[in-house]
Amino acid sequence: MDKIAQSRLWLATYGQASVVAAAAAIMLTFSSPTLLAAAKPHVPVTIWIANYAKVPRRELSWAERIAGSIFHDVEIETTWLDLPLEGMHLADPKYDIRQGEFFLRILGETAPRLLRGETVGYALPCAVPKIGCGAYISYPAVEALAYPSVDTLAAREVSKSEILGAAIAHEIGHLLLGGGHSSTGIMKSPWNELDLRGVACHQLNFTPGEAKHLYAAAQRLRASIGSPSGKR
Repeated sequence: MDKIAQSRLWLATYGQASVVAAAAAIMLTFSSPTLLAAAKPHVPVTIWIANYAKVPRRELSWAERIAGSIFHDVEIETTWLDLPLEGMHLADPKYDIRQGEFFLRILGETAPRLLRGETVGYALPCAVPKIGCGAYISYPAVEALAYPSVDTLAAREVSKSEILGAAIAHEIGHLLLGGGHSSTGIMKSPWNELDLRGVACHQLNFTPGEAKHLYAAAQRLRASIGSPSGKR
């Protein structure tokens, strides 16, 4: 073998070894106990859902995933639990809503006066963690946003699940943050065409300031109650 061939073989071998070493270094860096310890633990929050609008299970599950992903980005882990509508839960302790857990009603045509017209949701925040903290979402309003009238100028490529998921995150956000809206992000109201496109791209989120307050509120809530009732 001539010297040039030997040099190329050495460079190839050295290059491969360098790539392997670099990859190993990256793995060691990202698995460092110091960095793992620096990560904030996610705070669990439990939400009971009463699906009075009879949203299809697949659609509702996807909406819960979207809302859960939005909260996951602010270090909050959501647990979604179904609440039976027939009243059987009243005598079954398995369905007891504990102090500090949230209650969300997805309503159909029989929405209360607070959800008339284009209003998508309404929340009843609690001053202190207690049973009764709940929110409402109008499914007809969700459908209207997903399927606008023909005279709407901008076409929206956003599904009902995406809008429902964002609406759930918005209302649960109120239960943790209290009343009031922001000028941008998911806590903005009302949403415009650009916001809806952000929903479709999964880019409508909490602001950094809201994320900080949400995490602190979830920690306070968690400190006042026991472990969650269980996961679906």
